[in-house]
Amino acid sequence: MNPPSIAVSPTPLIIWPNTNAPTVKVISVASLTAPADPKAAMTSNGDDLTIASTNAVAILLQTSNFPTNGTVNVYIKPRNAAQSILQASYVSGNTNLANWQLTTILPVSHTIIQARAVAPVKTRSLDA
Repeated sequence: MNPPSIAVSPTPLIIWPNTNAPTVKVISVASLTAPADPKAAMTSNGDDLTIASTNAVAILLQTSNFPTNGTVNVYIKPRNAAQSILQASYVSGNTNLANWQLTTILPVSHTIIQARAVAPVKTRSLDA
């Protein structure tokens, strides 16, 4: 039996996006500055940040070249548990550079935090 196939448009893969491409990055977690190049090794010696709190912590994010009416999702994936997806709130800035924040309780384990920005869908009205 053949696996099902899905037709996909031939969109070219972009490995090195333009400097003005939209970006989102984690700036800090629980007031600890996130590394510019996180490794997320998921080992006791490979943690990018060590957070010793069972209280809610702030995750600060920053977008560039991204509309402030878009959505910034934060993916929180503990090593041995299900992933959760939470939405950050816009705090300040503009399309060129904006700040976002999510306050949540993090799992007590090795956890990967990722962010993805989703631009709003543009709609057109058609005159009849």
